Amino acid sequence: MIRPNSLKARTQALSDFFRYVFAYAPEFPAEDEMDLLKSFEQIKTDFDYLFRQFKGRENVQFLNLAYNETEEAYQLYFSGQDKGARKRLRSAIDHFDSFIKGKKATARFAIDPEGNVGEFSKNKGN
Repeated sequence: MIRPNSLKARTQALSDFFRYVFAYAPEFPAEDEMDLLKSFEQIKTDFDYLFRQFKGRENVQFLNLAYNETEEAYQLYFSGQDKGARKRLRSAIDHFDSFIKGKKATARFAIDPEGNVGEFSKNKGN
């Protein structure tokens, strides 16, 4: 695959490729000469590029989430858990879309020193 030169084009190309992988994995059309390993290697290469370009920026949390979920999806596919892999890949796509849109991650819960989890409520002014 020829990768675009501009950052915006390369980011969009990865978004499109994510959707291609989601549509076909783990069995790709024969004419595409793609397989699961090659598809995830390509995604990882593109993530590595984006991490270098966006190092230190505020909304990189969504890029991290997308990367981690992609890694989990890869492991699930290779262990034969296609349904779980598709869920992780769908979540990765959603987080990648949030990254592209420039959304910032916000906390919806807090953990106190004793390990108790509490949810923030907009109605309570928190």
